[in-house]
Amino acid sequence: MPMHTRPSSTFSVVTSPNLRSSSTDPRTHKVCCRTSVQVVDQFAPLAKKGRDLLNMTECGKQSKTRIAHGKVAEVFEFPWMALLQGFDGSFHCGGSLIAERYVLTAAHCNKIRVYSVRLGETDISQKEDCIRYPDGDEECSAPPQDIPVEKFLKNRLHSASQKKNDIALVRLQWAAQLSDSVRPICLPLPEVSRKTLPKKMTVSGWGYTEVSKMTSNQLRYANIPIQSLTRCNQTLRRLKTDWSVDQSQICAGVDDDKADNCHGDSGGPLQYFGKTGFVIHGIVSYGVSTCGTEAEPGIYTKVSHYMDWIIDNLI
Repeated sequence: MPMHTRPSSTFSVVTSPNLRSSSTDPRTHKVCCRTSVQVVDQFAPLAKKGRDLLNMTECGKQSKTRIAHGKVAEVFEFPWMALLQGFDGSFHCGGSLIAERYVLTAAHCNKIRVYSVRLGETDISQKEDCIRYPDGDEECSAPPQDIPVEKFLKNRLHSASQKKNDIALVRLQWAAQLSDSVRPICLPLPEVSRKTLPKKMTVSGWGYTEVSKMTSNQLRYANIPIQSLTRCNQTLRRLKTDWSVDQSQICAGVDDDKADNCHGDSGGPLQYFGKTGFVIHGIVSYGVSTCGTEAEPGIYTKVSHYMDWIIDNLI
């Protein structure tokens, strides 16, 4: 049975009944610890949870000098992007790092059970992701991090048939190593959000493209317009779908460029630049089958609608 010695003034009330004086020094006690008795250190720091896990100073920031403008994302451009890998080995969904051990994604992404999360990836086909500068220099990111999933927590009100409450948190088995290529995106909290939201936002992912009809190895992005729920529901009725959207959702992606989210982008972010960095506004939930070939909307879960649920489950 182990013996522990420490000043008697520091024992909590939890352990005090189990003290046995066996020392001539009145300032100390020796304790016999049974397996059912825990020594509680009242001076140990409390574990962080909820908002304390969020880095509101560094979230959503890019390495601005490295950003290139175009449909194909450069290394370091969207460092919060995550790939969800199933037990079948496929990368079938996207997600967004929001804290060192948490990724925000869509609830339906666990239809193929998620085994691990990859962070710090840009081009899946390359062993090393590098950015090449006009002067011939290049800079490469660290190897991507593949972290096993400890828990996939989907919103208990998620309805696959009605396509509602399509939001989930993925808790990683260990904390991600943050760097220029791995960094959390900001949640829509007052410290970072804009009072007036932009009319266009950015969606990013490795999903199907309208050209190849195949999942892209390269991270891509598109700037798409936000659409009113009224207009969106009119479009969904015209297309004879069984779905409708409400205040917990966002409709976006109908313009002349026909740019929208596509299959495989599920769980990825709809984002905008806030006060200090990028803020996640929506999560890719579903779209109609044509995927960028006709003027049809993409539907997103509205993150701000679920902030209490998110914060309560960051433990």
